[in-house]
Amino acid sequence: MNSATFNSDDEIYVLSSADRSADASNISSPGLLNDSTPPSNSYTSEQLNHFLLRKNENFRLENNNSTKILAPWWRAFGYITVKNKKKEFERINGFISCVKCYHTFRYGPASGTKHFVEHADRCFSLISSNSATDGARDSKLVQSKLNQVGFRPKTKLTLKEKKEFKELCAKWVCTDLRPFTIVEDYGFERLASMFIKIGAEYGLVDVKELLPSRQTVSRTVDDLAAKYRIDLKEELYEPLRAKAVTIAPDFWMSKYSKQSFLGVSATYINSIFQFKTIDLLCRSFNGIKSYDLILEAITTHLSDFGITNLMNVNIITDCGSNFIKCFAQYEPLYCFGHRLNNILKTCFFQQQKKKKKQIQLTTNDISTEREPTLTTTGLTVQTEGLSSSSEFNSSESEQEVEEEQQTKFNKSLPLVKPRYKKTSATANNAQKMLVENAPPEAKQVLLMLKQAKKLVKYVKLVGMNTEIKQEGGVTLHQSTVVGWLTLSDLLESIIKSFKVIRKLLTGKEKYRLITDLNLQYLKQLYTLLKSFKHIIVSVQKGNAPSLYLVPMCYITLKQVLQSFEAIKKYNQENIDKPNENQLPDDSTDYDLEDELPGIRWFRERLLILLNEMIILDIRQVAATLLHPKYRSLRLIPDYIKDQCHKYVRQQVTKLRDQQVETQNQQPTEPPTKRIKRNIFTRFESGNLNEDPDDAGSGNESDEYEYDLRKNDELDRYLSFKFDKDKETTEALQFWKDQQHQFPFLSKYARSILSIPATTTNVEREFSTAGWILNERRTSLQPDKLENILLVRSAEKYLYEK
Repeated sequence: MNSATFNSDDEIYVLSSADRSADASNISSPGLLNDSTPPSNSYTSEQLNHFLLRKNENFRLENNNSTKILAPWWRAFGYITVKNKKKEFERINGFISCVKCYHTFRYGPASGTKHFVEHADRCFSLISSNSATDGARDSKLVQSKLNQVGFRPKTKLTLKEKKEFKELCAKWVCTDLRPFTIVEDYGFERLASMFIKIGAEYGLVDVKELLPSRQTVSRTVDDLAAKYRIDLKEELYEPLRAKAVTIAPDFWMSKYSKQSFLGVSATYINSIFQFKTIDLLCRSFNGIKSYDLILEAITTHLSDFGITNLMNVNIITDCGSNFIKCFAQYEPLYCFGHRLNNILKTCFFQQQKKKKKQIQLTTNDISTEREPTLTTTGLTVQTEGLSSSSEFNSSESEQEVEEEQQTKFNKSLPLVKPRYKKTSATANNAQKMLVENAPPEAKQVLLMLKQAKKLVKYVKLVGMNTEIKQEGGVTLHQSTVVGWLTLSDLLESIIKSFKVIRKLLTGKEKYRLITDLNLQYLKQLYTLLKSFKHIIVSVQKGNAPSLYLVPMCYITLKQVLQSFEAIKKYNQENIDKPNENQLPDDSTDYDLEDELPGIRWFRERLLILLNEMIILDIRQVAATLLHPKYRSLRLIPDYIKDQCHKYVRQQVTKLRDQQVETQNQQPTEPPTKRIKRNIFTRFESGNLNEDPDDAGSGNESDEYEYDLRKNDELDRYLSFKFDKDKETTEALQFWKDQQHQFPFLSKYARSILSIPATTTNVEREFSTAGWILNERRTSLQPDKLENILLVRSAEKYLYEK
């Protein structure tokens, strides 16, 4: 049986209970139970109405679950039940009550139904219709369940009505140029439900009187955004005090209006240890992107959300020189995804220089045969600009500063200290290498990359993708310098369609476009990049903690790049799946048996750059330590473990001192009476659980030091025994459950786990902004864009159920 509870708006929420038969009598109106139920003369209608209105927990309304066809007025009524001594609900015979206003009537064989019908028409009126179809349908009406009344009645439409509705949707999509998926939008579903609800309550309504104008909708967006800013300010108040808020700023330029925007997304962990993300702002930014102007703009804009001091938040950003200098005093973290992307750009000589140059590679440097049309011109490796294929212009067009410049502004960062310092003679050699100094086998790989991009560009230009798909291939994907994940997609699409492309190009007399593409080289290069792609995708988690993944991903990449066999094994165990439309398995593909010289050179170069360009931040290691599943820091060197433990203890001590300082600032109790002391007082023994001020006489030997320090929170956490029956251990759930046992460590864990590993969220915000500011909406005002993004983000993430 289903029971119902009610709120102040008379909305009905159905609760499941044990199924019991409700129609045991043989009279014409179903619903009377046997003699075991409470007698009807124990209550009056007024008493039962009072109990229901007061929401007495001992009384409930329940459905009439009779299998017989019920009269239409039953849509408004339910049975009244009372809790017995066994804490089970039994029906009270002789009464029924309205599920909306709780008006209670006596119900029995001699009660009649006229007053039931009248009351049902008042509380749940039926929509009248003069059509013969509706009249026929009304005569077959049956009682709606409580969870359907006023909300989602299961009504069967006629074939004619269904056809008319489908045609209206199709005409709407075609005439107003809307996507087909608009009919699947959650917002459209809610809007349609609202229309049905209004129609059920008021009957026929002029839709023009109901729909607001575009100006009204625009103003309502501004009103909602203003409301959400106030809500966010209240929502962030407590996490800010715990420093459990992280901001990720970045720059973006609209493809059509060429307007620059400063965007900031925030991730935070609230007081009940829920991970939340929100797009705070996306405001137009005019002028020079200097560090002082950026800092001023961010500080001013964030004050709308109660963030008045950047020392109260964590900061993660890319390695643009202006952002590095802007946040130097706030100890920012740098996006791990950007660092891996920059390693790939540097490895394949695609990094952007301050002065754009073109380095010519003559054909004499490459000992492979090519057609005469290619030998007459040298290979040009262009240093493409970052904004050439993307709208994401982050921090001075994504210019990466040199390592010396980063060190200049980041001396105060808590970086992992290496065991051995690099000598100045060997430091950064791989980063500074020019493409002209690369060996011939490496230049051959670069030539194929250039030719592969040219091939895809031609296929896109002439629209050959359709022919490729018809012949059994897959669509070719383009690559950009901004995201090196796209290079992996480009190579994969070419490999899967290689035979089809060769056949089609031969027929079009364009075979020269594929002459320099060696399938074995393409496969091995794709295999090399596939592991990088998998790691980058793994750390790009926007809706859950991810900083703890950085040390593990870093160590994994270093191990995988040790040999080509290790790469194939990693791909086979973690990426490749059987029975799917994909490349042949590594173990059966003969093109992957022996590593080619050019691939070996780039693999070893990637490993060198990984060691040169990534320096772990101790907070990344601390995040791994504070994830209960990885707290032992396996495979991490002991000297890094020691640094991490020391750093976490320092942070816990700071939190404890801050609490003591706060308590000291509060009004204290009157001083206790001073105890008289004598010369022997200092020799008295205290309780065993008290820390002595002086544990020894001062004459102990240095060889036999005795550690009297109690186990602190970190020691107790490291030795904590987990329930082995649990398959997974979620970090936030653990700290929520154990915050009383580890009061300061849990507070620091909440702060450190609020930091994401990458700036994925702000980039996704810009991606959404790009959809909004499309070619048809270039005149949309910047403040309106920000309000739309805020409302969308708040509805999607902040108020999700």
